[in-house]
Amino acid sequence: MCTFLGVIRCDFKDKETGEAIQGWHLWLGEPADAPSSGLRPVKKWLTDTRAESIFGPVGGILAAGKYAGASVDVELGLRGQIMNLRFPQQK
Repeated sequence: MCTFLGVIRCDFKDKETGEAIQGWHLWLGEPADAPSSGLRPVKKWLTDTRAESIFGPVGGILAAGKYAGASVDVELGLRGQIMNLRFPQQK
């Protein structure tokens, strides 16, 4: 379980190739390890396609803001990439 903190649009140009990169930064709060306490913010990269597939069932990326602070189940792929989030209404 993680806490959904939000999602932020990110557009930039690659310094080496000049290619325009577009996507989303997904922010999750993971429990901090001892001796720390509270939540540790973690940033994950999502492509436009992946973000649409994750947030589509809850009404889209903008509608996902209503879940900020909610606990979510995170499904990870083999290389640690975010495959899906399960929001409270979907459980």
